[in-house]
Amino acid sequence: MTEYWDAYDENRHLLSGKIINCDTFSSTDDFHLVVQVLLLHRKD
Repeated sequence: MTEYWDAYDENRHLLSGKIINCDTFSSTDDFHLVVQVLLLHRKD
């Protein structure tokens, strides 16, 4: 299954109507947002 991302410019402005296919993504042309979350749980 292919992922599709919203495209942004270098100033994090959404490029309206432009979608990035992750299989053909080139970081020289467009940008996309990534969020990474790390949850740690320690009992007691």
